[in-house]
Amino acid sequence: MILDKICDFMPPSSVGMLTPPAITCHQTLFEKRLLFIGLANGNIVVFRRRVDSQGVEQIDQKPITLESHSGMVRCMLLVQREGIGQEGYLLFSGGADRTICVWDPAAGKDGSKQLVQTLRGHGGTVTSLAYCDGILVSASTDQSIKIWRQDEGRELLLYPWFSPQQSLGDLDCWANDIALTVGESGGLYVGDEHGGLSAYRVERLAGTASKVTGALSQGSLSVTPWRQKPKAHAFGIDKLLLVVEESLLITTGYDDCVKLWDSQSGVLVFTIENEHKCRFTALQWEPSHLELIIGDDNGYLYFWNIATERCVKTERLRDSSERTSTSIKTISTAAGEVLVASPVACGAWLVVRDVKYIEVKGHDGPVVALCVSDAGRDAARQRAAQGGFANGGTAAAAATAGSGGGDSSEPPLIYSASLDNTIRAYDPYDMATLSIMHEEQSEISCMHVSALSEFVITGNDDGTIRLWNPDSGSTISLHGHTNTVTSLDVAVRGSTELLLSAGFDAHVGVWDITKRKNTMPRLEHIFRAHSEEVLCLISNPMNSTFITGGNDKKLHIYSLGSVTSTSFPRLAVLEGHKEPVTCLALDGNFLLSGSEDGVVCVWELHSYMHLGSLSIHNAPVEAMLVVPENGLLISCSTDSTVRVWDYGSAEQVQVWRHHEEFRCVALRRATGHVLAGTEQANIVAFPLSDLSARSSQGAPLARSSKDGDGGAGTAAPGLAPAP
Repeated sequence: MILDKICDFMPPSSVGMLTPPAITCHQTLFEKRLLFIGLANGNIVVFRRRVDSQGVEQIDQKPITLESHSGMVRCMLLVQREGIGQEGYLLFSGGADRTICVWDPAAGKDGSKQLVQTLRGHGGTVTSLAYCDGILVSASTDQSIKIWRQDEGRELLLYPWFSPQQSLGDLDCWANDIALTVGESGGLYVGDEHGGLSAYRVERLAGTASKVTGALSQGSLSVTPWRQKPKAHAFGIDKLLLVVEESLLITTGYDDCVKLWDSQSGVLVFTIENEHKCRFTALQWEPSHLELIIGDDNGYLYFWNIATERCVKTERLRDSSERTSTSIKTISTAAGEVLVASPVACGAWLVVRDVKYIEVKGHDGPVVALCVSDAGRDAARQRAAQGGFANGGTAAAAATAGSGGGDSSEPPLIYSASLDNTIRAYDPYDMATLSIMHEEQSEISCMHVSALSEFVITGNDDGTIRLWNPDSGSTISLHGHTNTVTSLDVAVRGSTELLLSAGFDAHVGVWDITKRKNTMPRLEHIFRAHSEEVLCLISNPMNSTFITGGNDKKLHIYSLGSVTSTSFPRLAVLEGHKEPVTCLALDGNFLLSGSEDGVVCVWELHSYMHLGSLSIHNAPVEAMLVVPENGLLISCSTDSTVRVWDYGSAEQVQVWRHHEEFRCVALRRATGHVLAGTEQANIVAFPLSDLSARSSQGAPLARSSKDGDGGAGTAAPGLAPAP
């Protein structure tokens, strides 16, 4: 299950106020696409959720405002019934001004005709409202509960009229919340400020025939004490939720727990304690999945399956140190959406179920890099067998490709680097942590692992590069950059293994890291590659070049030179991006470059032609890779999505959504998963079987450059041409 953010509904600012009034509660009427939000200034704003012709939801810029309360709106209740109001519903609101307002929001559009009736009788703030079968019940801080009944003889009129029938004054404290049902097992349930839970038996007396319609009236209501638990919670009860079809009464209290009771026997079924040690503040029942949705004071939302008594989802919707802005006030659900009101906004989220992904935890900081030790192994073997490495030296390449940093029969390991300054190695099959290496000197900024080198290589914030022996944990430090190292790659030139590095100092470093007896890795050359910071770099083994991208919005292509050369001539400069270039990927003779505006450009490397652009993400493209078997482009972004594109036909094949922001991506071929590291310190594994199923159904897949070399002037089929 994931929660996909749809939109936020923000109350407008009041005249003379710099910030909008706080939200206290909300109600939603999905059939009419209406959202009612109660505010601390006594107003109620009504949003209509409109959908345009393209299916995009539009939010009213000028919502209707209902004005009557002179104090905070404490509670609201929406009642739907045929024959009441202009469109079959009425809205009830209780406020700190001790009144209850009855509204018909459909009456007029200017907010002046919607108030139907104002009920007065309480001597304190109205804390809760309940309605069932023509009976309205209200609770107040005046330590009373009042029962209001619809007047008889108004059956043919547009609006019912409520009059007080009974007052329960046997409480020695005020009620925070109430719940009501009328029928054979009718009951009124009251949760009070001392933690007590009281139940009253609710019964209807025999009615009389109406003189107007001849119909039998509903008769008066009998409310008598039934059962009482003085200490249902250790401290005050805050919320009640009655689930009649499951015979459940659910309560939250200031003791940081939720309790589920049998509503008929009063027996405690089970207790949910808050793992975040704060108060649960909101409850909502989702009947189609037998789920209890709970919100708390720290902004966390919990989905509990009552049948299995297990929490299936926990997510913090708003991350802020200010509890006054994150606390969840009310929750509602409709049509697969959940609406959650906090003091600053009422947010709508789409609940996406049956999502197949695995979360791997362990890091304490953002995951900035993911690498698999077999990356490039197949390509390295193929090029070695064909003598494809420039300037000779295929034996060394074959040896490197065969070893993959060790015995080729050993399964490849997965490595992750994090801003918590650790590098973790994982078993590729079950993602169990095998080892942890700790960086002690500077913050890790990037990492590279490939079959062309037996080192785990990291770049650091202080400009140093560290070569790690994954078996012993020992390191070799390289110094050359004067600012953060942003990208690393490994290339082979003849019998020499070269490490390429790029950094915020706008320089590219070329290092000889060939393993020789009594010889340490050394800096071969460092030069200024861009006018501004270099953000990404990739080696192209097909023609012994490497490509860089940076803050100057340009791509530079450099030659690796000859075995005897120490110069790295620039071959081309590619321009087409409107924002800084953040990441690169190669698919044979096609280069793909991602940028901060979420756009990916496609280039042909024989002619250096810009073939076109794809608007893929709504935030910077953080990382990309190409699946070798089918040429599909996989990218991730801080817009909380991992997307798969057939870039040749400009078609999105798959999108995986998650509630966390993605920073890096890798291919876990051993089990067929795409791995993505998140800003929130987790690794998420998505199944490639989703793509295999699509392929078996005849869906188009990207043209792999292995089927042709994409000669000069060749455009990827279906890609929109560059302007």
